[in-house]
Amino acid sequence: MWTRQCWTDWRSTRTSSASRYVAFGWLAQTPCTTRNLTLFLPQLTCGGIAKITRLSASYSPSQFCALAGQSDWLIPALSVGGTGCITGVGNLYPRACVEVYDLYQAGEHEAAQKLQYTLAVSELGFGDGGINGTKWVVGELLGYPEGSRDCRRPYPRFVSEEKRAWILRQVRALEADEMRLLELAK
Repeated sequence: MWTRQCWTDWRSTRTSSASRYVAFGWLAQTPCTTRNLTLFLPQLTCGGIAKITRLSASYSPSQFCALAGQSDWLIPALSVGGTGCITGVGNLYPRACVEVYDLYQAGEHEAAQKLQYTLAVSELGFGDGGINGTKWVVGELLGYPEGSRDCRRPYPRFVSEEKRAWILRQVRALEADEMRLLELAK
């Protein structure tokens, strides 16, 4: 469980106020309790926009934060009261994920949607690549040794050159946007 204090402590370590809502998977699972204030952060990986709508109608963000489970439906989640997303794509392209959030919150919906379209292509690579493909492509793009890019057994190795080329194309769709945002941050 998360408390408001724990959430505030985590938030204060980030450079962008928006980045607090573009979280990585470990964040929502880390327990923290102080005082008697508790904040729950479910990761809705089902894609159920109706669930976020119902949760947002029933609770304020200070009581219950509904987070999209993938970045490809970040804007739809925000549009019905969701507070962000938990995404593996954020491990490779954190600035692009935060930029979608920032643009949407600033009312620049057309620009946010354009970047969301590219973000969805990368997210498709993670989703369709499965656990094996996701682990392999992250290892490939971050320069991990070849031997550490495979899942443990019983998962088979991700060795198909055709599948590797496809997932790299999909996931790299955001690379140019991430580099542009990195340059702007300097």
